[in-house]
Amino acid sequence: MDEAESLLSVRFVVTPEMDAAGPPADHGAAVPPVGVTLQWLGDDPSWGRTPVHDLDWVKAQQVLAADPAFLTRRASVSHLRLFLTVRPVPPGDDQDPPTAPHSLLDGFRPVREAAVLNFETDEGPGVVLVLPVTDFPAAGPRVDSYTSAVNTLMDAALREP
Repeated sequence: MDEAESLLSVRFVVTPEMDAAGPPADHGAAVPPVGVTLQWLGDDPSWGRTPVHDLDWVKAQQVLAADPAFLTRRASVSHLRLFLTVRPVPPGDDQDPPTAPHSLLDGFRPVREAAVLNFETDEGPGVVLVLPVTDFPAAGPRVDSYTSAVNTLMDAALREP
């Protein structure tokens, strides 16, 4: 039990960028002005969010928040809730599980390829980009992968009727 608890512990390192309130919001929640919720693996917008502690996500949001072109695009779809969800890949040569009768968001659904899904939330329309974990480097920084994925999500959101 102690080993399992130690694996779940999150250690915050205080940096000069952090204010007196503590570490930056990095648990996947949508942060203005970027407004994209990050979810990893088995979480689902209708069931709640698995906390994400990834300083590369914080850095990616800072990059996006400093990009005037991105902010203009985001403002044009401010009525949409946006989600970036990272899922595991099916084992071996298995095909992606069929979506019918389930949506891409149902439970812990492995995926091999990226997919976009439009859906209704309690707070209005939403768009989710589901990506396989293989779209992110296994080691090293993920900032570029996150910013690229959010821009792909934004392209999909702009096509939303």
